[in-house]
Amino acid sequence: MILCEFAHAMENSLGDFIDYMNDFEKYDNMCGGFIWDFVDQAIHIKDEQGDKWLYGGDFDEGKTDAYFCANGIIGADRKPHPSYYEVKHVYGQYSLTEKDASKGIFEVYNKYSFQNLSDYDFYFTWEKDGEVILEGDIEIDAAPKTYSEITVEVPKIEEDCLLTFNLYQCLKEDTVWADKGYILNFGQVKIYHKSPRKMIASDGEIDLKFIDKKNLDISGDGFEIQFRNKRLSSVKYNGEQVLKAPLQPNYFRAMTDNDYTYFNFKRDLKPILPIMRWQDATKHTSITGFSVKQKKNVLLITSKINNILGSGSLQYVINAKGDIYVKHTFSPLANALRIGLTTKLDGSFKNVEWLGRGPQECYLDRKVGARISKYAMKVKDLEHRYMRPQENGNREDCIYTAFANDAHKKIVFSAANDKDLGFSAWNYTQDALQKAEHLYELSYEDDITVNIDYSMCGVGGDMPGMAHIRPQYKLKRGRKYVQEFIISNRKL
Repeated sequence: MILCEFAHAMENSLGDFIDYMNDFEKYDNMCGGFIWDFVDQAIHIKDEQGDKWLYGGDFDEGKTDAYFCANGIIGADRKPHPSYYEVKHVYGQYSLTEKDASKGIFEVYNKYSFQNLSDYDFYFTWEKDGEVILEGDIEIDAAPKTYSEITVEVPKIEEDCLLTFNLYQCLKEDTVWADKGYILNFGQVKIYHKSPRKMIASDGEIDLKFIDKKNLDISGDGFEIQFRNKRLSSVKYNGEQVLKAPLQPNYFRAMTDNDYTYFNFKRDLKPILPIMRWQDATKHTSITGFSVKQKKNVLLITSKINNILGSGSLQYVINAKGDIYVKHTFSPLANALRIGLTTKLDGSFKNVEWLGRGPQECYLDRKVGARISKYAMKVKDLEHRYMRPQENGNREDCIYTAFANDAHKKIVFSAANDKDLGFSAWNYTQDALQKAEHLYELSYEDDITVNIDYSMCGVGGDMPGMAHIRPQYKLKRGRKYVQEFIISNRKL
């Protein structure tokens, strides 16, 4: 059986791709299928507003399918979309599994039908917290459709770290399409997972000043924290303003093409799409109750949150170093788009580093092509510019995310339970992203919007322009979700 259009790559899409490939490889009668499609189609013009990529409806041509021409794993400007890297990895022709990592024993399976893996060069790395601590070359002899056991040197490590073993397949010779050494694929095995970061009691004093029942100022050695209208609204470390806007619950995302489902064909009806209720619910989330307790050098602040689609709580624990433990719980009454918190940082904190999946954007159902490691880039480079602006730039499975200015002052968000963080950051607001229909309409600003998420639902991609998210990638109604992380000015 060959499937026509089994995966649809409409802008931020191609979720579930690995699940299809697993079925293709499991069942002999499943031969594979076709992705719709290879490259976006758009018309590029330049005018006084700069570069513009135009699509259906921009030429007063009457009836049109609008942005339904943007279905590729490569953009109209021939730059790869993040889904390109997912395809490359999932279509890779070997797999790696652990047999006994403590002795450096792994198993490689050759998926090729006609080539021995000895036709390629392989090298391995061991990474501790995303940094290479041991590496080497290795020869692998595996005939088509056979397994080969490999043994490599094992580094001496401590268990309280993120330890990964990585195996890279490379071209042995130059070809007409790539040079010798080009990486065809990688395999990765996570050996140890870093223990969740804990709030540690610290020496020192916390000065607490009540302005009224909804507002308070907190200060100590090297930090100043403000709550306004029951919300964490400002954080300064060593006199430097880092958090510039309230830390707010966020249950919405700028709608992907797939999120709009059938309403892609009835675009004037988009505002009544049921899932759009999450935008209104997010904007009108109320905070009730505001309890403040102080015990020596630790402060505990709790409140309840409610909106039309769910309820939960927010809890903050602040120590004398200015570390802020955040616990966000939420139980949705309908399947949710996202469960997380959002805030703004000063625009000078433009340098971002994270330990998690990357370097490219990834999502719950499209992340196996994003290798776990330590990455660093500018905030502006986290963004992925789809032809029609929409949710973009997320990174999954992050142990920490750190933002720094050029003076190396930092604000760090560290996972504090067994669920790692998702994060994204843009120089525009989520509302601006949702509003824009073209990239040239997107309003940029100096401040940085930062989203710290428990999770988003998957992006889907099994059907054209419809999410059809599989059950394991949904945020399901009726469940209680618990998000925990620590805000600090250093890595924990």
